[in-house]
Amino acid sequence: MDLASENINISIIDNGKVVSISFNDVLKYHTGNAWFGLSIAFRALELAENTFKKADLIWNRDQLTIVSAHPGPGVKDVIEYITHCISNQKFSLTEECTDTNSCNSNMRFAWWVSNNTHTAFISLRQNFIPELFNELLDRLGTTNEQGDDQQNFSRLKQDLANKILQQPLLDNFHCDFYRGTIKPEQILTDNLDS
Repeated sequence: MDLASENINISIIDNGKVVSISFNDVLKYHTGNAWFGLSIAFRALELAENTFKKADLIWNRDQLTIVSAHPGPGVKDVIEYITHCISNQKFSLTEECTDTNSCNSNMRFAWWVSNNTHTAFISLRQNFIPELFNELLDRLGTTNEQGDDQQNFSRLKQDLANKILQQPLLDNFHCDFYRGTIKPEQILTDNLDS
């Protein structure tokens, strides 16, 4: 795995002190192999951090709540390591992914990150994930799996992870920022892709 992760950091306030977290820190914290989800979620939180700071709003672990439309372990590890929202019981999943912890082609890379006053809705742009990714994802572990699927999927995940880490945030993400906080039951998931 050769993820292009140098010089990517997120800073967040924790107990009155600024903590800086690198992508490599998150990579070490994650004990699995869901580094593709890890890469996407890290960049999504980087965009959330930038958005809150640009609006001159506090980016503080104590104030953050996150609703995720993706239940994957890499995504959850990034959210927990950076924000502590899961252990602080300020994390929830959208309704369509509450019964599963595994990834499938119906999952969306979308998050609502709220502090006490504002919410950033961050979503991966629809054209980022190629159709081949979803085809492979749905075939793996089924009777339809083909000989090279595991290797091809692993290579594709690495290529996409490197791409998300190297390209400018707004090339791959969409961000809406608005006043107010969000609760999971307020989220309509019909239109998550931007």
